[in-house]
Amino acid sequence: MKYTKILLTSACLLQLGLYSCRKQEIVKAENGTAQTAESFASIKTPQNFKWATNNVINVQIQPNQNDTRKSVLKIVDAEGRVYMKKFHSANEAFTASIEVPSHIKNLKVVFGRVQKTFITSSSMVNLNLK
Repeated sequence: MKYTKILLTSACLLQLGLYSCRKQEIVKAENGTAQTAESFASIKTPQNFKWATNNVINVQIQPNQNDTRKSVLKIVDAEGRVYMKKFHSANEAFTASIEVPSHIKNLKVVFGRVQKTFITSSSMVNLNLK
């Protein structure tokens, strides 16, 4: 019984060792040749490549002087992540700048029952509460 456990443990370790020593497959570029850079300066990027990992969005909320509603004002993305949240009165103006990841394409501004979606490429959110 004792030797059986040792034999099974050794076999498992041997099998694990043999499978972990396999060569990793190298995926080549589409044209079949791998491109290597000689130095960091030789790496070329397209002119329209965006290096920024986040975008700054300017938020402006236009007030409605005759409206006395008070509610939570929040800015969320399509997946529900909250980027800004505050208690706000509809008769007050509000201006802020928020940073969102550059892969976010749309933001939704929610004030009570009012919901409006904005595209982040314009880098401006302008909501009129009238």
